[in-house]
Amino acid sequence: IIVRRNGLFFFFNPNFGAIAFYWPSKVATGDAEGIVNAKEVVRSKSGSIENFYDVAIEVFLKSISEAPAERSTYQVLLRLEQQGNVVEKRSLRDGLDMWKTRDGNIEEIWYVATKLSDPTGDRPVVACRGGDTTQSRCTGAFTWQPGVAASMRFRAAHGPDWPEIYLELSRVLALIKKA
Repeated sequence: IIVRRNGLFFFFNPNFGAIAFYWPSKVATGDAEGIVNAKEVVRSKSGSIENFYDVAIEVFLKSISEAPAERSTYQVLLRLEQQGNVVEKRSLRDGLDMWKTRDGNIEEIWYVATKLSDPTGDRPVVACRGGDTTQSRCTGAFTWQPGVAASMRFRAAHGPDWPEIYLELSRVLALIKKA
């Protein structure tokens, strides 16, 4: 598959479809043979996937002009902290911190992978809206290559797995080749 972002073309393995993989199995969404190993996937009687958005980690490449003004989601979090919108910070486990922010009526939970760095040198971060982990989504973005941002989204129930998801995301992005 070829995509064009910021005047550059990128090739990536069609087994990753829209650059997505199932969690926690790490099976590419387009991998027809490997999906049998994705125990988290629930199929309907017709064979379609019933719970795609509950178990998929979706990754999108965007031109920087389409991405947030900050170079990474971590910069957004630091700005919120400077504005006094961080209401809680705590370590969930070695390598993973959780921050809660409130900006007006919007409350978010942020997961920070404290022992990892994104390509800009910032800590990898995702933000998850609301408290309903069965319906809420986590989102994040960072400058992946000059002029190109990688953004992702997945169900908030996977937020506590953020460092491991980020490592898999990095592995998948490394498979993408510039044309």
